[in-house]
Amino acid sequence: MFLFLHDDVFTCRLSYEIPKGETETWRFTLNTAADKSSYSCFAERPGPTKSDLNFKQFKMSLIGVNEINYGEAYGAPSVPLPEEEYKLDKDKMEVSSRRGKFRGNLSRLVALGIPHQPHTEL
Repeated sequence: MFLFLHDDVFTCRLSYEIPKGETETWRFTLNTAADKSSYSCFAERPGPTKSDLNFKQFKMSLIGVNEINYGEAYGAPSVPLPEEEYKLDKDKMEVSSRRGKFRGNLSRLVALGIPHQPHTEL
């Protein structure tokens, strides 16, 4: 499955795989700093309880940024997944599950990126 959020500069793309027939409501938001110096993307399960979905894999990609300076995946709403279960790839601008290491529990994903800065000719 794929979800996209975007504005005129930035796009956040979430792709994930869950067992067929499973569904759950998630909140997907995109925030822009007032001075447009950074963008953040959040995917989270509303409410205080953990997700009942058994994710097979996930990937949150940031498009329109030249740097991703933060990314984290959470199993419980305020407990980050162990680092061996997911990775922050600064070259690909994404936060994703590690194949063979991710245990399927996901309640929130967060990524923060710095947009491309247009240059001006002198």
